[in-house]
Amino acid sequence: MQVRLDLELGKVLQAAEAAGEKAFRRAGAYLRKVARSSIKRKSGASTPGTPPHDHRGFRRTFAFYADRFGVIVGPMAKRLRWLAALHEFGGTVRVKNRKNELVIARYPARPTMGPALEKSRAGILKMWKNIV
Repeated sequence: MQVRLDLELGKVLQAAEAAGEKAFRRAGAYLRKVARSSIKRKSGASTPGTPPHDHRGFRRTFAFYADRFGVIVGPMAKRLRWLAALHEFGGTVRVKNRKNELVIARYPARPTMGPALEKSRAGILKMWKNIV
């Protein structure tokens, strides 16, 4: 008995790459949605350990970039990246107060992206199931 198998490896790899790119984009969009929905529009500071409150449209600055190598989700505006990192991990920063004096402001951690990734992990794994 003989079996002849014609395997078009190029087409298989092309289909796998296209499906992977699609899954990356969908996972990034889903993670972005979960992160944006965790930031509530309220006045005042949020309690440490919870996502920051939105005062001036911070949550609208969340964008994502996807290509075949990966996905980047988070604030894309350069002027907000340092602020997002400060909220995510906590820390200190030198700022000017109302008297125009430099003072050290301490920010407790108010993570957004870490908890959003944990919350969306099951949904992201479902997106990768049977992609090819």
